[in-house]
Amino acid sequence: SSWIWPGQPAPLGMPPGEYAFRKTILAPAGKTPTRAVVLISVDDEFSLYHNGRFVATGANITESWELAVAAQVVLDPNGVNILAVRARNLPHPVTGGDNAAGLLASVQVEYVDGSSGVFSSDTTWRGTVGAPSGFEAVGFDDSGWTAAIVIASYGAGPWNTTVVLPPEYLGNAAVRR
Repeated sequence: SSWIWPGQPAPLGMPPGEYAFRKTILAPAGKTPTRAVVLISVDDEFSLYHNGRFVATGANITESWELAVAAQVVLDPNGVNILAVRARNLPHPVTGGDNAAGLLASVQVEYVDGSSGVFSSDTTWRGTVGAPSGFEAVGFDDSGWTAAIVIASYGAGPWNTTVVLPPEYLGNAAVRR
């Protein structure tokens, strides 16, 4: 996985405020998705949505990004599946100005035939400054958004390897890519 953010961020200096991300889950040809397990961390706060419905949140606690959140999502087997994230970068605790910001995610998709696949946060996610009304919905037009950029690979940047997975996922190498 990679830490991503919209625009051209400097990992140690993004303006405080809201940002939004979207990712379309595409099943390989001949595969029918059933559910996904999303492991996500955002520096500083986030709300995760699937097809417009709220799924999970990362609370505003000191260094909350160090604790990944796990969410299970039932996927639409015959339709579009959109993950959307409302991210909030808080002011630097000392200076009150720009602060490190990033989104890190790993998503394991399960298919009807019992197989699974994994994708991670990367440049295929789309992002924007601000969180436009309705951006969580399937029909929202994000064509004006830019591809997210990779700030750092997991293990690098200001975050290093300090993100802790929920206990039930510690031994699953697939979700830690």
